[in-house]
Amino acid sequence: MLQAAIEIQRDGVFLKQQRLEQYPFAIGRSTKNLLVLADPVVSREHACIELLDNRTVLVDRSGGRTMVNGRPVTEHFLIDRDRIEIGSFTLVYVADAGRPAESTELAWAETLLALSPAESGLYEQLATRARTGLLAGLEARVWAVSDLLAGVPDPREAISRLLAETMQLIDADLGQVVYPGAGDTVTIAASSPEGMDRDIPLSATLVRQVLATGQALACLDVGQDRRFRMSESLADAGARSVLAAPLVMAGRVSGAVCLVRESTDRPFTENDLHVLCALMQRGAEALRPIISSQREPGSSRSMQREADLPFPLVYRSGVMRQITRQVLRVAATDATVCITGPSGSGKELIAAAIHYGSLRSGGSFIKVNCAAIPENLIESELFGHEKGAFTDARGMLKGRFELADGGTLFLDEIGDMPMAAQTKVLRAIETRHIERVGGSEPITVDVRLIAATHRDLPIMVRDGRFREDLWYRLDVVRIELPELRARREDVPLLFRLFAEASAAGLKAPPVLLSDGAVAVLTAFDWPGNVRQVRNLAERLTIFYAGQEISGEMMQGMLAGQVRAGEPAAAHLPATKIEHQPAEDAPLRSLADARADFEREYIRLALTKTGGNITRAAEILGLARENLSRKIKQLGIDIPA
Repeated sequence: MLQAAIEIQRDGVFLKQQRLEQYPFAIGRSTKNLLVLADPVVSREHACIELLDNRTVLVDRSGGRTMVNGRPVTEHFLIDRDRIEIGSFTLVYVADAGRPAESTELAWAETLLALSPAESGLYEQLATRARTGLLAGLEARVWAVSDLLAGVPDPREAISRLLAETMQLIDADLGQVVYPGAGDTVTIAASSPEGMDRDIPLSATLVRQVLATGQALACLDVGQDRRFRMSESLADAGARSVLAAPLVMAGRVSGAVCLVRESTDRPFTENDLHVLCALMQRGAEALRPIISSQREPGSSRSMQREADLPFPLVYRSGVMRQITRQVLRVAATDATVCITGPSGSGKELIAAAIHYGSLRSGGSFIKVNCAAIPENLIESELFGHEKGAFTDARGMLKGRFELADGGTLFLDEIGDMPMAAQTKVLRAIETRHIERVGGSEPITVDVRLIAATHRDLPIMVRDGRFREDLWYRLDVVRIELPELRARREDVPLLFRLFAEASAAGLKAPPVLLSDGAVAVLTAFDWPGNVRQVRNLAERLTIFYAGQEISGEMMQGMLAGQVRAGEPAAAHLPATKIEHQPAEDAPLRSLADARADFEREYIRLALTKTGGNITRAAEILGLARENLSRKIKQLGIDIPA
């Protein structure tokens, strides 16, 4: 018998495919069902899929509120691609889930391909062949692109040369190199042919998602893909297929290249996307020193993206590939998203990628850590307050909902939000109106909501610690991030990314990893997840910039990190403190000796971080406020 399944969609967004491995297959709002649909209009036991004489039948248990192909049913024998409508959910019946032609990815994404440059592997293959002198033909020209840019002093000329060579190697009709501007704008650094409009990106949608996620994307048939067939920019360019790939420099998505073919007879292929990834990786190596040498401090024309999305999504694991596909899908909608996963797993990075890859990218991305705000202040923080609303309300203050109007509000650790605030957040989501504390006038807000938590919200709902109706509103699209130990193959990529970004910030060479160090990184369990990898990469860059880290050294650095919360200062290299007393010197009080040691050690950490108190505090295992207080108490001058 064929293995059947259902594709689950909500508000037009594909969520997942679930195989029908057990009958009867109960569907409803109750957590006792095999398929739980979190929607208040869905009955607790809404419907059931059963087997009858080797045929699959859908049985309604809601009193006539189950629809199939637009019609209410009580019983219905299912056939392939029947659409079952229950509340805001659509369940597409798939008679043979193993049939390749009905791939869930292709059914949703149609002609869109997505690829992490690190996942491609072509660049690494070329590097290996280059060391053995085995490159020839197209591969040799891809690798030689760095020689083409060598010695070019002007960044704009170097970028133009890179684009011209890329278009020739991939045989593209139109091309652009862009980098992020303010809000959702981009600056076009180079275009070909030269007569093109230099103010309009070839594909704003594709470029926006490349800059947001660091993924290489390809639309192989613009006319068939529902996200691009209405694109005026692509239509005006006569595009039939389009590629876009990131330029990643110093660990950041600094720009993107976009290519177009106009002919329907020779669309781009997946192999073209792999070649483009390798070209951009090789080109970025050559461009970085050229751009760095010409960049003015604080220049608004810098190709390096500054703030909210510092890192691309890098991976080789299958689980992160699926999560990245979810990000690309949901970014194209306005659906509410709930991101779950352990602390430090990268929930904020995923939220930022969704925002910056969406049509709201020109609006604000407002972040709120619900666990960090005292209970008596959270309503004022979220909704604002009027002058005189309470003792310290000396003026009107806009809340986070108002600040996020037209953009995205990210409620991190929403599981820690007090019940009273949950009620008001639910009302704001349902009515799209808020009232400031002490005010009576409703204020309209247009906000996309992304929530995140490391807690099990369904369990909290069951125990009465989280509102059930708010959970239904949040659980439209759920993205579940795994522990880092579940995707060990991604750890070396993450470490190198963070090390490159840290080295760029310190204007120092990144640390290098020996094969032994890579093996240690991959084998470690990472209780602090991605955050722990980042802190380790930054700490090693500060003290061992440009040096190769051996397996033994890496093992020693990690040995003290197994216990969560242990001060990171325990892993600083041994350092000579200048004010050690001579053997014959009179002893002072322990308090004075401790103060001298702390003064020198804090001064060392500040020197290594270029006076960055936040980073020094992380290295020393202190809260920033505590370190600032110690700096003042000990009379330490912060290095410029």
